[in-house]
Amino acid sequence: MVKPLNKEASLLIEELRRLISNYPLVKEFNTISKDIRKNTELLKYEDMLKNYQINMVHSLNENDDHKYNKLLKEYECLKNEYYNNPIYVNYLFLKDETNSFIQEIVEILNNP
Repeated sequence: MVKPLNKEASLLIEELRRLISNYPLVKEFNTISKDIRKNTELLKYEDMLKNYQINMVHSLNENDDHKYNKLLKEYECLKNEYYNNPIYVNYLFLKDETNSFIQEIVEILNNP
């Protein structure tokens, strides 16, 4: 059973959270994460991609290979547009950088 943290440890953890949250990379990532969820163009792409996925599954269930292949090509084009959107590209870059930053912190904490 894990012992509850003492007050000092809880305060240190809270301070670490605050420092991480205020780190410029993390702040930028959090900002773009919020922006990406509000971006109407990207939301439109997401809806369209979901609809294509649903329609592709239906065409497979109907054994309509021609329709499926047509939908798949259209889906791939749309997905490429989505993945190459500058906002999304920047989001992925910041996500990778932020994950690396957090992983580095975890490694430091695990290997004092």
